[in-house]
Amino acid sequence: MKKRMNKTELLELLSLSKLNVEEFWILSSSALVLRNIYSDAGDLDIAVTDLGLEELKKNYPLKPKENGWYKVTENIECVCDGKKI
Repeated sequence: MKKRMNKTELLELLSLSKLNVEEFWILSSSALVLRNIYSDAGDLDIAVTDLGLEELKKNYPLKPKENGWYKVTENIECVCDGKKI
């Protein structure tokens, strides 16, 4: 079983990721941890723009999952939400 991550660990994971902050946003329990609503999360779920997905594909061996989701790393999963508005 994966170790759950607290706010500090999630922020560190984000800082180590190769993502442009303009091309993604945080979803699910991770967002609630960062807002101090939950104490921890099992992984970091993010939505990315088309450009964000291309950035991830250049830097990580993405593994497709169901419903358009990708496993980026052991602790990060993403879904593409299209173009930035």
